[in-house]
Amino acid sequence: MASQKKLVVVLGATGSQGGPVVEHLLKHSSSIFRVRAVVRNSDSEKAKALAKLGAELAQADFDDEAALQAALHGANAVFCNTNYFDQNTIDSELYRALNVAKVASEIPELENFILSSLPDARDLFGGKYQRNFIYNSKAYIKEGIRKGFPELWKKTTVFYVAYYHQNWLKFPAVFGPIKQQDGTFILKMPHPGNFPVSMASSLDTGAIVDAILKAGSKYHNQTVALVSERMPEEKKLAIWAQAALGVKAVYQEVTPAEYKKGLQAAGVPVALAHGLMELSELIAREEDYVQPPGVIKGQDIVDRSYELTNWERYVKEEDWSSLL
Repeated sequence: MASQKKLVVVLGATGSQGGPVVEHLLKHSSSIFRVRAVVRNSDSEKAKALAKLGAELAQADFDDEAALQAALHGANAVFCNTNYFDQNTIDSELYRALNVAKVASEIPELENFILSSLPDARDLFGGKYQRNFIYNSKAYIKEGIRKGFPELWKKTTVFYVAYYHQNWLKFPAVFGPIKQQDGTFILKMPHPGNFPVSMASSLDTGAIVDAILKAGSKYHNQTVALVSERMPEEKKLAIWAQAALGVKAVYQEVTPAEYKKGLQAAGVPVALAHGLMELSELIAREEDYVQPPGVIKGQDIVDRSYELTNWERYVKEEDWSSLL
């Protein structure tokens, strides 16, 4: 019966991570979980699609504590992913995430709180990246929950998702290859093209979250990471250009200052351009900072029948018409 199923509340349910979580749970674990998808607009096409799959819809904004209380009522598990780019400020993302944490901490039935996050860039590579605002915002959220809501923190699994395969399409001017007048594509990034990048498809988020939930309390106070593979940008570009699309593409390493200048020329505000510069300089490393020792690899806990999406498969399955 539905009342015997665990209620999983997914925040940001139409987003890059929340959507796949809702879909995977409903398609693969509906006998165990019922899913409430929290959206900003229940009349949107994405929200209607989730409802058609069987999700219960709840409309709430992270700024609205009363709406969050209604949306999270009775939850046995909560998946929380906030978005820095909603307002491009740490203060806004932190405020919203702590609103969620406050409400979640007051739910007596709550057993699991899965917090989508990122490594703390301030502590990486000798402290070089102090203004990687996207990563730093997630670090402040972790600190805020750990210190402000210690009982909730005991039930929390921190979840890292590596650099999205989808970033070239989601943010083409920032992360993607740009088409030139002669038809050639140039990918300009502020890191060596032969250094590996930890990456994953955001569509695989649901499979890892499902595994965490099915494990009960096993991953409380631990960090789980989703990384499908590590691949240099030069190789990514070659696979994209030759194996799948038959276009000419060139990788060009630029200085961080040149990269930042290019973002500003494209209309990105200076502070955000600096943060994106640090992020883009950071991601290509010989060491895997997304899943260092002590972080549980998602590929080790996911159902054995599930195959994470590698770059070559993603390229073949994706619609690239908007970039071409």
